[in-house]
Parts: sequence; C-alpha cells; structure tokens
Amino acid sequence: MEQRSMSEIIKALQPLLRKFENDDGLVIEEAIDEAGSKLGDNYTSIMIRTKIVGRYGNGSPYRKSFMTKILPRERAINQLMKVHDLFALERYVYENILPVLGDFGPRCVYAGREEVIMEDLREKGYNVCERRDYLDLDHCLYALKALAKFHAKSLAIKIKDPETFKKLIAPVKETIFHESTGPAIGKSIDTTVGISIEHLESIKPRTAELEKAIEYMKSFEGNCYDKMKDLINLPKEKNFLILHGDPWENNILFKHDGNGKIVDLKFVDYQIVRHLSPAMDFHYFVYTSARNYVIEKHYDQLVEEYHRTFSETLKESGVPEEHRQNLGMEWFKSELNRFCLYGLFTGFWLVHAILADESNLLDMDKITVEEIESLNVWSNQVVPIKAERIKVVSLHFMRTYKR
Repeated sequence: MEQRSMSEIIKALQPLLRKFENDDGLVIEEAIDEAGSKLGDNYTSIMIRTKIVGRYGNGSPYRKSFMTKILPRERAINQLMKVHDLFALERYVYENILPVLGDFGPRCVYAGREEVIMEDLREKGYNVCERRDYLDLDHCLYALKALAKFHAKSLAIKIKDPETFKKLIAPVKETIFHESTGPAIGKSIDTTVGISIEHLESIKPRTAELEKAIEYMKSFEGNCYDKMKDLINLPKEKNFLILHGDPWENNILFKHDGNGKIVDLKFVDYQIVRHLSPAMDFHYFVYTSARNYVIEKHYDQLVEEYHRTFSETLKESGVPEEHRQNLGMEWFKSELNRFCLYGLFTGFWLVHAILADESNLLDMDKITVEEIESLNVWSNQVVPIKAERIKVVSLHFMRTYKR
C-alpha cells in the first residue's frame, strides 16, 4: 500500500468531508492511512482505512474513519477484466441506485472514476463474519430477507413507474460476462469444473449418487463459462429486477447487539450489479456462503423466507394485486430452476477463495495472469475441506434440480 503523507490526506479529504458533513468549517487536524482489508479479502480493488481527527465548524471534536476503495492499476486482474468498468458501475450505483432503493449500503462520501470513499462501517459496529466458517442459519435468513427487500423495491419501481426504471437501469451494463471479456476469465471459470470433479473423485466411498453427480459435472467441462454467459445475457423480461450481483459473505457486514443477536446488515461492493432474475442472487448467496448444514437441511426454509419477504415488500411498496399474484412461490421456484446452473458454477468458482487458508492466500499485487487463469495457486492438490464443500453443493443441486 502506497503511504500518503498527512498533508496529502488532508488536502484530498477535507473538502470532501466538508461537503459530506454539510459543514464548511470542518477542519482535519490529524489523519493516517492503514490497510483496510486482510490479504485474500479483495481482488479487484485496494482498500484503505483512513482515521481522521479534527473539529467541526462549531469547535466540537470530530473523530471518524473512512474506507477508500481504489482501482488497482498495476494488478494482473486488469488484464482479465475491465476494472475501470467495475468502478464506473459502482460509482453509478452509489450516486443513483442506492438513493432510490434505500439504506442498503454504507453512506458514500465520494465516488470517482478510480476510487470510492465511504463511511467505515466497522466504526458503527458492522463486521464481516469469518470467511472460512460460512454463515449459520440465522445469518443466512437475515441476509436473504435483506436481499429480498433490495430486489422487491427495484421491481416495485419497474412495475409502478416503468419510465423511471428504464432510465435508472439504462447505464447498468454487464461488467464480467460480456463480448469484450478476455478469454482468461472464461478459462478460469471452466477450470473450476475440472478441479471440482477431481475433488469429487477423491471422495470414498464412491456412491451411485456421487457417481451420477460426477458424470453430470463432466458434461460441462470446457463449456461452463458459455453457459453462465448465456444466462446472464438473456433478453430482459418483465420480472427481471436489480441484482446486487456479488452477494457472498465477504460483501455482507452484520451488526450484532450485546447478546450476539443480528440487528442490521449492509451490503458492500456494487461492481457487478445486474438487471436479471432474483434467482441468480439467491443461488449465488446460498451456494457460496451458507454452511453445509443450512444447504442440506434448511434450503426450503431459505426459499420460503426469501419469497415471503419479497412478497411483503412488494405489497408495502404499493404494487397492485394483479401484479403480485403472478409473482407467487410457483413463479419463484421456476426461476430457481431456470438459473440453478449459475449457482452451481459460482459455488465451484468461489470455493477456492473462500476456503483458502492463511498459508495459501492470494497476493493480488504479485499474482500473474497465467496463475489466475489456471487457478494453480489454489489447486495443486485435493483438499478434503474443499472436497466436502463441493460434494454438498453438487449433491444438493442434483437432488433439488436434477431429480
């Protein structure tokens, strides 16, 4: 991380904070940067936490910290995807979409072409859960209810005011699965199927059910990226809505009370927001972030609670009954079935990042394009904990959607 001097920080932040706090007399007296995330937590950005000490215009003390998300110009990831497009989309979301949908993310101080400055949620008691532990049932239910509200509020705008929605969504373009995406992204995704098959084949005993799953996964070798791309680039439909796009556990910060009860959450990282089916966010979250027992024993409960909250939010948002009656559980389950492959493949894709241990984390400032393409930085050998996770996701998928 390139260290800024105190004077440089003050020069950059003081005018922005004066506007943010609506206080032209605010003065920064001390400022220091520190790393804003741990190794292995961020791939397409650099996070910096800046601690500020100063005074409001009325003389009272001012002490806060802020997070700055910076475009990593020198990283190999820039050769795999258009990171500038990710930042442009996130800027648009903070400036135009979140103010309309509601208080789902941190307050934004400034959104520019190569950086986003936002309030430090940790200062307000919000934290990410331990990545390798995945999320328990309570955290999954809370997150999916929040996601359902996010989705429903956007669909309510689309139904009640189509022209406003059309203008709101027009600048939102696909940032990952589009025609100009380099072949490396496709190669890295396709590689995950082969790696997943290797992990499944390592499991003993080889049951008939597991054998069937392995054969099914083999049918997608070399074709995984194209399947995902086809799903993401479908023509827009009337019940498609605004997705977060990347709702895995590291992008969800929970706030707990003194007894450990969840009282709020915030979503962060709005770089791949999409206009698509809510089933995509649902699958993405469950297969990347829910604990194994939640997937195996409580999947139906997750579906029911998500849809109940989705329906209630549509009603509270004033969506007429004639629209809501077409968005019942039968509709949602049909969407889950349509987009189930997307969830399966993203579960395979992200498992390596999620279950990477402290000795096997990626340093994105050092990794090469070739290493990202092949995923060999993670997958030189079969890892039992990954094999178990891949088995749980694969067998649940087969039992639920390929019976």
